[in-house]
Amino acid sequence: MFSKWKTRLRNWQSAAREWRAAWAGQDAVGDDGLTPFQRSAVAALSAVVADIAFSRCGNRETYLRCDLPGIATFLFVYEDGVEVHGAHPWTAECQDYRTPAELIDRMLVAVRANGVDMSIT
Repeated sequence: MFSKWKTRLRNWQSAAREWRAAWAGQDAVGDDGLTPFQRSAVAALSAVVADIAFSRCGNRETYLRCDLPGIATFLFVYEDGVEVHGAHPWTAECQDYRTPAELIDRMLVAVRANGVDMSIT
């Protein structure tokens, strides 16, 4: 019984170390006022959605707002999280995903679920 708990604790500690390594520095604001996570999220969306534009918002924290083309859906990209507001709302923060790439991939799924045309040419 004790060995099961010991194994679980080791697994949890290993997962926590991996999470910290994956997210290290992702919320550090750069000279452009954005975090690496925000830049990656913008690049991922821009690669699959045509005619997309982001505006900067916020006082204490800079976040990006984007009205998705052709539908009544918009999203916010925070320093280490995303919110999608539309027919199928979705919210996630760094704590919810093991890596930034995993969160960004799930963001694209949420955007697609709201009816955004992702067939960029």
